Amino acid sequence: PTGSRNFRIEDSSIESIHAAIQQGTINCEQLIESYFDRIKKYNFSLTRGAPLNAFVALNPNAVTQAKALDRRFQQSDALTGPLHCIPIAVKDNIDTVDTPSTSGSLSLLGSQPVSNAFLVNQLRAAGGIIIGKAAMDEFASGGEGLSGRSGRIGNAYDPNQNSGGSSGGSAVAVSANFAVLGIGTDNSGSVRVPAAFNGVYAIRP
Repeated sequence: PTGSRNFRIEDSSIESIHAAIQQGTINCEQLIESYFDRIKKYNFSLTRGAPLNAFVALNPNAVTQAKALDRRFQQSDALTGPLHCIPIAVKDNIDTVDTPSTSGSLSLLGSQPVSNAFLVNQLRAAGGIIIGKAAMDEFASGGEGLSGRSGRIGNAYDPNQNSGGSSGGSAVAVSANFAVLGIGTDNSGSVRVPAAFNGVYAIRP
């Protein structure tokens, strides 16, 4: 690969990422490192006022998982699945074995799942990479992105404004190009409100 400098992750899509990997413009490891670089540069930035604060934790195994996908691709010259190397932000109330699940509450800090949620297993089987756990309203109770665990989530367009909730971190992560897909949960407006507030498309099954 010629390196990640020839591929812009801003507003990239599943299709454009897969095309770049197949053409050798970028590999999965470089792609995930590029997303981490962007998150580290902008997630806590104060240049526009409040921080975006879209994540409670980043997946420490994401790069290792990306390298495994690269090895598989080199051996087979085929993508692992429809989500091969696609970075995904998962709400903090959905279990992953890589990071704690705290539902946005300090009271659950250190609560480490021993297995993945069914959805997470399906995403990984399709080749997706969970890049981190997205911030949320505490115990999914609220619509403003506020929690005792991580504080306040800022709107992707104006961090000083309401990000929506309770799946605010997932929507902000996608809108700010920290991830291509974001997973939330919704029993009222918890997916649709933050999607509308941050200008992204949401599906509520």
